[in-house]
Amino acid sequence: MTRPRLVFIDDDPQELTDLGKIVGDDYDYKPVRWPVAEPIERSIGAAPAIFVLDLYFPRATGVAPDAISEAAKAAQSGAAKKLTQRLSHL
Repeated sequence: MTRPRLVFIDDDPQELTDLGKIVGDDYDYKPVRWPVAEPIERSIGAAPAIFVLDLYFPRATGVAPDAISEAAKAAQSGAAKKLTQRLSHL
């Protein structure tokens, strides 16, 4: 059985790595560093079942990326893991 493809687009390489560790066993994971140097379609490749666009939005909230606490990141990572479990049927 083919695993569903998950494409995660983010500007933070650590977030790309962290999410890959969480979902890598369950999904065909494709991290894409933003901004991309090529057309986004080429970066993504095959059509995904799920898109994730950025985990944290510090620029939109006026909070510097390094001001996000490790506890907040851990809580959001835990929430992401729960979400992947809920979507495991895909």
